[in-house]
Amino acid sequence: MRNYHVLKFKFLAPTDTRGSRIKITSERFESSVTLALKYNDVEPFDQVIEYLTDREFDIIGKAESKDGMYIITNTFKKL
Repeated sequence: MRNYHVLKFKFLAPTDTRGSRIKITSERFESSVTLALKYNDVEPFDQVIEYLTDREFDIIGKAESKDGMYIITNTFKKL
């Protein structure tokens, strides 16, 4: 059975001092990064994929749960 690296991402609503954001969390390395949401034609999911592929993550799938969405990769490194 293959082993994969799971990255959770979720939308963070705007606050009084910050705009909308996207938080990506590595379930394996317990590290995270928060990105400002781009307000153009890019969907949040596409923004996450762009961020990860720019950092040479090999994306192989996605999954959803009641707590958020997940990106599945076979790249094992910190965000």
